[in-house]
Amino acid sequence: MTRPDHANASSNWARIVPKLENERFRNAYFEKTLKAFLANQIRIIRGDESQTAFGKRLGMTQSVVSRLEDEGYGKLNAQTLIDLAQKLGVALIIKFVDYPTFLQETDNLSEAELRPKPFDIADLNDLAQRSRERAQPRIETDNALRAFFEGQEARRENHQPQAERTLPIPPQPPIQKGAQ
Repeated sequence: MTRPDHANASSNWARIVPKLENERFRNAYFEKTLKAFLANQIRIIRGDESQTAFGKRLGMTQSVVSRLEDEGYGKLNAQTLIDLAQKLGVALIIKFVDYPTFLQETDNLSEAELRPKPFDIADLNDLAQRSRERAQPRIETDNALRAFFEGQEARRENHQPQAERTLPIPPQPPIQKGAQ
């Protein structure tokens, strides 16, 4: 599989970065790189399967698959990508990023990076377990801190210095007029 020339951006970043200052170049570079990246990822996901067989599996014709893999095709939209992700049993993230992030994310076109694993509940259960394990020390620390501060507050209330304690004021007899 051949990689587009601009896909090896990291080796070309010193040459490309100064050009990105020009808005027209930046916009064209962004569009071309994104389209090539998506087309390449779809080709990698298809693997050795023919476009016809891949299309049948996804409920599309071979010509639609061909267009999706054509980096010059400019009609991909979010819904098409969502539909593809759902049919492939993978997730999709679409988010706006800064240009350094864009360059880094679109630089690695390795199969390992671009071929997501299909849905597997065991992977999600593992993730949930790791999350619980990471949270447990935090919960224990939070509980220990809460107990410590509650204990400090109780000690403060029970051991106020003499001057701070509230002493009862004895009732004073009413002052009577004319009794001097």
